[in-house]
Amino acid sequence: MEENQKKIIQKALDISLNELGKYENNINFAHRENHTKRVFNLCKEILKYHEKADSVVVLVSAAFHDIGRIRKEGKHELWSAEITQEKLEEDEILRLLSGDQKKLIVEIVKNHTAKDSEVKLELKEKDEFKILVDADRIDSFGPIGIIRSSLDERFQKSAKDQLKHINDKHSPNDYKLNSRGGQIVGGKYKDYLHTFERIYKEQESI
Repeated sequence: MEENQKKIIQKALDISLNELGKYENNINFAHRENHTKRVFNLCKEILKYHEKADSVVVLVSAAFHDIGRIRKEGKHELWSAEITQEKLEEDEILRLLSGDQKKLIVEIVKNHTAKDSEVKLELKEKDEFKILVDADRIDSFGPIGIIRSSLDERFQKSAKDQLKHINDKHSPNDYKLNSRGGQIVGGKYKDYLHTFERIYKEQESI
């Protein structure tokens, strides 16, 4: 990777983590700085299986994908896309990205939580989009995901709500990873998810 590319990626990550850190009280526990770091690192792992993917696009998208959570109201992905666009245009280092790269990054960030049917086919087929979405999803699987669910302030008042959220987020039936690298990196959690079937059955006793 060229030196300029490394600078671009690091600058994007620094900007995002700084913003998320300043406004962390606006953000629920499950989506603060550490989540962005984990998704960023998962993208790096997945990229090892996708030599043709634009790693700069993937990693800058990972850095910015949840930056919109610093705003308390509205859909975070829309805020994330708007803030990403602003940062890509105003920062001297990020302006080194090509116009096509900037456009794709913003589209990935804007659509990373969208339902499959809502994403344009052209974007949905791009490895860069698949990798970011898979990395974000993988972070909700496995031990880290369970801890995230148990500490998420939205569910702290009710054990039943916590278990329902875990069921919804971690169900083996929802195990959908679309990139080849994502399937390899996230595959280790597939069997782990099945062990939670016994927890789902105990919800009625709570």
